Amino acid sequence: MKKRFYFLATVFFATVQLMAQVGINADSSQPHPSAGLDVKFSNKGFLPPRMTNSELNAIANPADGLIVYCTNCGQNGAGALAMFTNGAWFTLFANCLNPLSPGAGVQIVSNMQIEWNWIAVLNATGYKWNDVNDYASAANIGINTSFLESELSCMTPYTRYVWAYNACGQSPATILSGTTTGIVVNPPVPGTHIPSMNQIVWKWNSVAGATGYKWSASNNFSTAIDMGTSLLIAETGLTCNTAYTRFVWAYNNCGSSVVTTLNQATLSSLINSPTAGTSVSSPTQIVWNWNSVIGA
Repeated sequence: MKKRFYFLATVFFATVQLMAQVGINADSSQPHPSAGLDVKFSNKGFLPPRMTNSELNAIANPADGLIVYCTNCGQNGAGALAMFTNGAWFTLFANCLNPLSPGAGVQIVSNMQIEWNWIAVLNATGYKWNDVNDYASAANIGINTSFLESELSCMTPYTRYVWAYNACGQSPATILSGTTTGIVVNPPVPGTHIPSMNQIVWKWNSVAGATGYKWSASNNFSTAIDMGTSLLIAETGLTCNTAYTRFVWAYNNCGSSVVTTLNQATLSSLINSPTAGTSVSSPTQIVWNWNSVIGA
């Protein structure tokens, strides 16, 4: 067994001397042509010799470019990678790693709002969101990975930006894109109108998603009266016993509904005859009485 090991070691060193290069990792067929030592791993790193400051300074005649990990050469006695160059030892300044950019999530869109979503990033302690590509003025979302933006225009594309951050800094911006939908509201359903001889109180029912209503005596949305969120209007000065037709629309930021026609007649001016009451007579007079009439 020892003879076999000696033979393999002899072949290895002979190969190294022949190639003047060393490749480490069974999956590596050849070292890179530019490298004397080529270490290929996807799950392991290179670990240089580890020593204290006193051990480092005890190295005799260190060559320029010699690298060691000094366990107490860094700030406040922490470890640091050290290199000997130009006759002295230098430690390499270590920066912690900024987080990667978050991936764009699935944006949830509606008529006038978008819920912006992104994917959490490892080592991020928070996120910032903005409607412009400017980290300094971005809103701090904390550890949340979504932000609800409202009061948007319907059927409109939007672009937003999000960053991940930690104590070391922030990631490059991730661009988020979404387009609001364009759902027009349904027309209102007529309500129960209240007529009298010279007035009609026109009524209609509320519509989901509507931000207001318009009413008119003619079928013309552009000249109609904006009723806001009111669901009725009292129209006076009408002629009794007359049929009327009016028009109402629901609307939101995406536009108006189709027109709803309202129909109602005023009450008749004809009233019933009064019925005779009980008259009261005396030798020289009579008090004539009759009963009241509805509408008189």
